[in-house]
Amino acid sequence: PTVIALGGGTFIQQANADLLRERGAQVVFLEAPMELLLQRCRVAADPAADNLRPLAASPDAFRALYAQRLAQYRSANLTLDTTDMSFEQQAEAIVAGLRLTAGDRLR
Repeated sequence: PTVIALGGGTFIQQANADLLRERGAQVVFLEAPMELLLQRCRVAADPAADNLRPLAASPDAFRALYAQRLAQYRSANLTLDTTDMSFEQQAEAIVAGLRLTAGDRLR
């Protein structure tokens, strides 16, 4: 088993979504409250040329982009509300939500 963290625009491109499904990938959308997402992307407010998240430079633009993409994100195999969850709790919820067995777990 392999875990691949995709950027926010990857899954909304139909060819990418189709490829993931064709390959049997289990897609998980980790949902969080908007304010937490904005906080995680605050570094994007830096106008430096090496900013990796230029679309998050404006909170209003970020909210609009998220709203535009939300339906595609929620078409994932599993949507997990990560509010108040540690990384360990998220991992366990993914294992349970995808019904992975001990043989499927990464060590």
